[in-house]
Amino acid sequence: MPASVHQVCPGDAVDLTNPERTCAQISELRKALNEDNVIALKRAIRAIIWSFEEDRLALSNTLVQVKTRPDLSRTAALEQELAAMDERKTKFLDILFHIETFHRYYKNRPLGSRIGSGSTGQSRHQYGMGVIVLDTLTNRAKKIALSGGSGQRKILPVTAKMTAHSRVRCHGAEEESPLLRMVRKIPGLEQAGCPVQREWFLDGIDIHPQRPGNIVTLGGVQLHHDNGLRITAPPPNAMSSGRPLKYLNTALTNCLKILIGFIPAFLTFALTKDWWVLAYLGGPIWFAITGVRNIIQAVVGGGGLKRSPLVQWNSLISWSRIADSLLYTGFSVPLLDLVVKPSFSTRAWASPPVQTLSFSSPSWPWPTASISPATTSIEAFRAAP
Repeated sequence: MPASVHQVCPGDAVDLTNPERTCAQISELRKALNEDNVIALKRAIRAIIWSFEEDRLALSNTLVQVKTRPDLSRTAALEQELAAMDERKTKFLDILFHIETFHRYYKNRPLGSRIGSGSTGQSRHQYGMGVIVLDTLTNRAKKIALSGGSGQRKILPVTAKMTAHSRVRCHGAEEESPLLRMVRKIPGLEQAGCPVQREWFLDGIDIHPQRPGNIVTLGGVQLHHDNGLRITAPPPNAMSSGRPLKYLNTALTNCLKILIGFIPAFLTFALTKDWWVLAYLGGPIWFAITGVRNIIQAVVGGGGLKRSPLVQWNSLISWSRIADSLLYTGFSVPLLDLVVKPSFSTRAWASPPVQTLSFSSPSWPWPTASISPATTSIEAFRAAP
């Protein structure tokens, strides 16, 4: 089957039914660039060009066969795709002729590999979400994963290079029992009673098509295809509960949350503040500060300062959470201004009990004096007239 039938986009010679060939070519190219091997790099580029040329010739033959048929509806699409592949072939040859410049681009920038799984529910012909490294499993879990009886799990042609670090944690001498201290004096049992923790670290990923690795998919392929839809009559006593609020439009729901939170905040400022700026603009200013702060926090917390240029800044923001935050902060204004603030003000301005210190001395010419926290030393020891 020509590559034009199963492609990601026009001009991309990626066979979706058998992607091992493309993965092998990418792996060889990455390995040659990281190892700084020009000979291997030239061999990898030539292999890519030859493979691409085979797909281009297959598409050209398909186009010739289509032109001989009475139905010419596919001719325009195939000609456009062939032109895109010819343009891409020119770029491949340009890279081969300027291989030194191409190698210089990645000389100080090694290429890595990342692996991930698609989300569940996208297709019943694909495996579900999640992968696991067999080396990190116990023997029982590894046997279950390799048995294949729970849903046709697949061993990927990828090897995760893992490093295991064992950590022995012993308690202090004050927490140890006398019996345990005696046992640890026996040669070979110095670490008796100490729990051992094993931590796994990923050093790298090696892709080797047509050869199984140590990574297994957690999900499987559904054997019985069923979308779960049924045409059944509702029970006679069933009553329609109307449309739940969770099915309401997301933008409308967020606007309602912000409005519900804005009303108590605006009324609190309007009824408690004398200055017209705070009375009428206090609520909008409060909401603007809270909203801008939450947006900046979401962007910075989501790695917005180091994000890829292909990722927009607003894609890091959850507007539903921003609306929830404004809803709660709107109700916090009357709580702070009408409940918390008066209670703290009453405690702060309450007069403490006055403590006086009285003394008198017959040898001094001054009369009896009293000192309280509200009087100064000069007033307390003022000379008698």
